[in-house]
Amino acid sequence: MIDAHIEDIVPVFHVSDMVKSLDYYITNLKFKSGFVSDDYSFAIIKLSQTALHLVKIHKNQFTPVVTYIWYKETDQLAKKLNQGITETPYGMKEFRITDPDGNYLIYGENSE
Repeated sequence: MIDAHIEDIVPVFHVSDMVKSLDYYITNLKFKSGFVSDDYSFAIIKLSQTALHLVKIHKNQFTPVVTYIWYKETDQLAKKLNQGITETPYGMKEFRITDPDGNYLIYGENSE
């Protein structure tokens, strides 16, 4: 067996319009641009120490992805995005949003 040490796992979201998606994530969700290819087919956006890869692909060629984001100050972000918070039986405060291409992002933090 290989002794592997995972440093990070990065979700890859397929998007149909890179400019629209970058604007959505940067303007609404506080992500920062890390890299955008010259032809706008690939981008890396960052939030704190976490990255998200965006890959441009035709809308009918992919299935949306669900990503869970552990986030501090979930209440404030939910309020900014006009989202309601759900208290889960497993001790989390969460809300879910959908990006312009149907990818789901679930934001959550410990209720305590």
